[in-house]
Formats: sequence, C-alpha cells, structure tokens
Amino acid sequence: MENYTHWFYLESYTFLFYSKNQYVIYNTLNSTYIDCSLYGKTINTVLSILHNTNKTYCVGIYEYQLRDSQFTEFIKKIRNTFSGDIIKNIRGIPPFISKPILRILHHPNNPKTKEYNLLGENALFHLHEVTFYLENQGFDLNPMYKDCYKQFLYPTYTEKQKLSHAKYLEIIEQLSICQIDKINIIPATIEKKELFSYLLSLSRQYSIKTQIILPYKKYNKEDLKQLLINPQFSIMIMVHLPVDYEELNSYINLFNEYNITWSLIASNKNDVIFLSKNNLGKFTNVDYIPWYTGDNMDFFKEYIYNDFKDIIEQKNTKQHIFRKQILNDNLFGKLTIFLTGEVYSNVNFPTIGNIQDQKLSEIVYSEIENYFKPWFFTRDYVSCKNCVNKYLCPSISNYEIVANEYNMCYLNQ
Repeated sequence: MENYTHWFYLESYTFLFYSKNQYVIYNTLNSTYIDCSLYGKTINTVLSILHNTNKTYCVGIYEYQLRDSQFTEFIKKIRNTFSGDIIKNIRGIPPFISKPILRILHHPNNPKTKEYNLLGENALFHLHEVTFYLENQGFDLNPMYKDCYKQFLYPTYTEKQKLSHAKYLEIIEQLSICQIDKINIIPATIEKKELFSYLLSLSRQYSIKTQIILPYKKYNKEDLKQLLINPQFSIMIMVHLPVDYEELNSYINLFNEYNITWSLIASNKNDVIFLSKNNLGKFTNVDYIPWYTGDNMDFFKEYIYNDFKDIIEQKNTKQHIFRKQILNDNLFGKLTIFLTGEVYSNVNFPTIGNIQDQKLSEIVYSEIENYFKPWFFTRDYVSCKNCVNKYLCPSISNYEIVANEYNMCYLNQ
C-alpha cells in the first residue's frame, strides 16, 4: 500500500456502472455522463478495483499510472465535473468515501416486515394511484380500441356490477387513510350512472383528488362543467386521431378555463403531421399519447424510441437510480379494480386478488411479497439486463409489455 503515491476516489453521489467491458460514470448532481472507454485500458484496471469493492469508494494509484496521458485526461474530466478527484497518499490510509450501494433493510419476505405491513393496514401506504372501471353496457366502443386500456387509461368493455356500494365505501375509506395521491374513474359515459355519482360523492366527502377519463364526445358539455365546479376533480378526454380539427379546436377553447386535459392519441405518421400542421401545442392542456396497434412498430421506431441523447438528458437523482434498481417507476403503487372485484397491479398481468373476499391490505401486500412482476418488473429481467445504461433509462412501460419489445431505444440495436 505504501507504493501508492495517490488516491483516486469518486464522490458518494457518483455511480460507476459496468457491462460488457464498458465502464460508465454518472454524476447525479449535475447529470454528467462519462464513457470511460474513451480513456484507454489503464483506467479500466483502476475502475475494476473500484467497481468490485464494497468498502471505501477509493483506489490507490501508482506513479507510473500518472504518467499515462489518457489517465491524466480522465482525471481532469472527473475533477472538472465534480465527480471525484485524486489526492496524494501522505499517511498511507485511504479516505473513506461511502459507495452508493442499494441496501434493502425491510425485505418483504422478512416476517417482521410482513407483520408491520398487515398491522393497521400499513401496506396501503405503498399505493399512490387506484383506477376504478365502471359498468358500460351498451357503450359504443370501437372494437379497435378495446385493448387500449392495457397501454394507457382508457374505457373498455366490463362485466356487470358485482361490488356493492358498501364495498366501495370501505375501499375509499381505506384509501383516504393512506392519503393516496389520486383515484381514476373510468365510466365510459357520465349520463345517468348511479355508481359514478356515488363514487364522486365519496371522493368529495373524503377529499381525494379524482381524475375522470372519458372518450371524446361521449358526454354532455354542461355535465362536464358541472363536474368541474369541484376543484378536486379533473377530466382527461381521450381523442383518437384523426379528428376534425375545427371541431376539436372549438371544444378545447370552450373548456380552456377548466381542469381538462385533452390526450391526443397518435399511431401513425399522418397523426404526427396532423399535430404539427394544426399547432395544437399552443394549448397548455393538450397531451400526446402514442398507441401501439400491433402493426405500427415503424412508427414507434421513428417517433417513440429513445436514442443516446434522450437517455443521458434525463435527470436521474441518486434516489431515482436506487428505485430503478429494485422497482418499476411506471407501475409501482398502482392498482386497478374492476366491477367483479378483481384487482390488478397491472392489467397486462394476471389478477392479484378479489376485493370481495380479501382485504385490500392483504392484496397489496401479496404484490409486495412476491417481489417480482409487475411492481418490481425492472430492466434486470429483460433484454436490457446487460446494458450499462439500464438504470439511467426510464422504467419498463406498458407499451413495451404489450409489444413484447423491451429495448425501445437505439443503444443496443
């Protein structure tokens, strides 16, 4: 150890990723991305030691290494980006820098963790969004759209109502206690729907933020305005393109002062041309959603796939990276409840229970205890597992699940 003349270290907010003989350094404070393969083989030896240690985030450096021009260029890059530094070895003792390692203190299979989660229904605090599908018998749904709900919030065919009003009251009471972020209600239409009105009254009573998802033009304008009198209610109107621009524009302008989001669903190049031609981006309450139809992967490759720039421009904090190592940011904490009582943690996977004969806390904890799909469906389980950037990419989305295409990017094509 006394032969080391210097110590090289990385900061505790800096991650070192490795895959397929490639090292990448990522600074979570300023989002700096450093591809270490640009600096030659000498640095690989140093980073290999650093990557494999669970002790201090520091490694000794020899004098001859400092004479390597590529190594000194690398050190300069590290120093200028505030990702780490190099210091003289004066006492022979390396400085202690905490390495950013994910440590799971409360594993779901731990008996004490299970007892805690089921005691007083603490498991429900993992929830942040619950979606209710309501009966829509007679709803004129285009057969092409019947599976859209597997990609984004959208009406679909449902069975007749089996859950009682008392059961919905019980669920809403539990959700209010766990201070859920919001609930989604998908009624298909809002005319003369007893259960819909009842759920809205419950959400008002328990002050739960509520979003109502409706298909375009399947509503009465005055009914919409009445709903939006209450500030805790918001509405998302799902608009499949193409549509008549003048009519859509008049609708958006009519409700411009209301808490409505117009989600424009695009599935081909013509839809993109429609959007760019008509400048709908001028409205702040307009959103855009891609739709995978089963035969439009070329559209996704041209407009949806991420390239390297897209990925490294995303801001990843230390907490973001830790989360993506263990859970799915897009899916975690979400439940869908159908009229039959069946509960899904994701509608692309089998049901995880039935609220008619199970407690909601037990259903939620069963998903946590499984410690796998879909709440914990990370890129470590799919074709991305060997990619050095897997924890910098967004978590797996419903689009990838539906298309069975888990690397919607150009990094490993």
